[in-house]
Amino acid sequence: MPDGSDGLPDAQKGKTLENEKAVLVGIDLTDDFTQLCYYTEESELFSASLSKDPAKFRIPTELCAFSGGNDWLFGEEAASYAPLPGQNEEFRRINGLVSLACSNGTIEIFGQTYAADILLERFFRRMFAAFKAKFSVAKITGVVFTVKSIDENLKRNLTSAVELLGIRSDRIRMITHLESFMYYSVSQNKDIWINDVGLFDFDHDEFVFYKLSFGRRSEPITVVAEKTDLTSKVNYKMLAPEETDRLMFAFENTASAVLNKQIISGLYFTGAGFESAWADNILKNLCNGRRVFRGQNLYVKGAGYAADLLLNGGAQNYLLVGDRVLKSSIAIRALSGGSYQEKELVSIGQLCDEAACEIEVIMDKTNELDFIVHNALKKDFICAIVTLETLNVRPDRSVRLNIRLRFPDRDTCVITVRDMGFGEIYRSNHKIWEQVLKI
Repeated sequence: MPDGSDGLPDAQKGKTLENEKAVLVGIDLTDDFTQLCYYTEESELFSASLSKDPAKFRIPTELCAFSGGNDWLFGEEAASYAPLPGQNEEFRRINGLVSLACSNGTIEIFGQTYAADILLERFFRRMFAAFKAKFSVAKITGVVFTVKSIDENLKRNLTSAVELLGIRSDRIRMITHLESFMYYSVSQNKDIWINDVGLFDFDHDEFVFYKLSFGRRSEPITVVAEKTDLTSKVNYKMLAPEETDRLMFAFENTASAVLNKQIISGLYFTGAGFESAWADNILKNLCNGRRVFRGQNLYVKGAGYAADLLLNGGAQNYLLVGDRVLKSSIAIRALSGGSYQEKELVSIGQLCDEAACEIEVIMDKTNELDFIVHNALKKDFICAIVTLETLNVRPDRSVRLNIRLRFPDRDTCVITVRDMGFGEIYRSNHKIWEQVLKI
């Protein structure tokens, strides 16, 4: 079972890019650290260590500025900088760059105000320069960032920062950690995802389990993620030495319960909570015919594979249904052209916050609306009937309704129906019906 800071295997350990000219870059970005990997023109993916210790892949997300105008430091040098004895030059460490970008904030440093995108540009300019020099890279042709959750301010600031480095905005992407895991999974040998694939992520904030299910016979191949929050059963405070026995008991029971009767061919474990050896024996027991991997480079490698699929082509072969997109389509059954037809209102794969839609219909001697729900992984469908009680049904097709669909999350559709009246003939009675549909 691979383990350690780079537990997920590289294509070839130790190989550098002596003859390479251009690469795609994947970056896992947090307030605390940054990880970097690169995808070559020969379709190989490598982790990049910028440390003097080649086994160290985490780069502190920090800058260090000096009052005397000296060039800024980044990463390990910024985090560990200390002036020599007798030196009086003022310096300041700058961290929390991701949080600053999310709040669209600014920082004053030695009398000068810096916006978040400028600070990010300074960090990445130095990081990319060190990366190119160490790995003989002439050009970075695209970047995919992976972050815990999508924030629009962060996305704008990252795009602005990287554009200042000469990379076009259409060659910059941001994906979530979950989406990164999905890209990683579909890029592995298909034997690993012949059945479902699971991921336990244990960090400071939460302990969650993600299960990926695959529609291999569909075109494109559909991958649907389901999230189970287990933080109430296992949390980071339990890593204290005096809590080890309780942690091991809680984790083994929780993991066994989650995996019970699940057909899972590959299991992944990542997050700071799995860095120490406390779970080694439990993970061996969980193997049970499954491929099991543990490491802290899962998300950055997923970003590297995503860079290839999203920027070189190939992403269209997969429909990834993460926690931000719909896993079902919804159509309405209506009379059109003399026959009943399904008119699709929202599609599988649409972003939840962009999937809201609105239509108008004219009713014909009925007070029922028929919605057809198709799930991404199921061949059959569900017919959901919304009954508009107290609707005044008129025989001359003069009931006009406004129907609006919105999605608080990917599993919930809120259907709102309003009586619009029928011009001057029939005034609206302002009736409103609302129904919540679990999809």
